[in-house]
Amino acid sequence: MIALNEILIRRVSKNDLPKVIDLLQEISVYNPPKKKLESIWERYSNQQNIYGYCFFFNDKLIGYGSINFEMKLKKGLMAYIEDVVVHKEFRNKKIGKLIVDYLIEVTDKEGCYKIKLDCSKNNILFYEKLGFKVNGFSMVKSL
Repeated sequence: MIALNEILIRRVSKNDLPKVIDLLQEISVYNPPKKKLESIWERYSNQQNIYGYCFFFNDKLIGYGSINFEMKLKKGLMAYIEDVVVHKEFRNKKIGKLIVDYLIEVTDKEGCYKIKLDCSKNNILFYEKLGFKVNGFSMVKSL
């Protein structure tokens, strides 16, 4: 088992982008062309409401997760947790829980009133164990 103090957590940087994109392939079929990575990073890093976090063990990227903050008119700041992924070699070692707990801590510090996330059906139990509840349906239209 990996001790929590052995995990380095830091904000995603431009140098991390190729490794993060590779890791995200475990949860997404879209793989952006390498020639677009520069413009993707430029657009991503210029946003004021999105924070991506990398999780390292012995200098190896073992996990990633991001938070998107949105100010609602009625209740205030809400957070969306997205892109939670653990490298396949490090699954079932509580790294996913560490990532989500860390993201929840960040949203709490920002004063969010609610956190939302989308997940696949096979991940519902994982998120329920972390205090999330099924609430409606998510729909998507890919362009």
